[in-house]
Amino acid sequence: MNSLNLVLIGPPGSGKGTQAELLREKNGFVHYSTGEVFRDLIRRKTPVGARVEGFVTSGKLVPDDVVLDVVNAFLAENIGKPRAWTTYSASRAARSTSPCWSILPTTRW
Repeated sequence: MNSLNLVLIGPPGSGKGTQAELLREKNGFVHYSTGEVFRDLIRRKTPVGARVEGFVTSGKLVPDDVVLDVVNAFLAENIGKPRAWTTYSASRAARSTSPCWSILPTTRW
């Protein structure tokens, strides 16, 4: 089954999340937002949430290997569903999405 994967990239406050939520409401997309997932993992006190919290509270970027672990877990939970991806800043996106692109073609959704 082929599914659509849409990546919304822009600076903070540009409407990425708003557009992703509209896609979710009108077209049944699964909305993935790294920032929201990080906050949820921290709130639920998961092991990866504890790793993420250390970086977030100190104002550092979460390392790509941790981000990719989180993305892979999300993909595993949402196989076959259309997805709208948002990134939380254009500068982070430029740095962090290249490793994400490398897993997309090899991941069976």
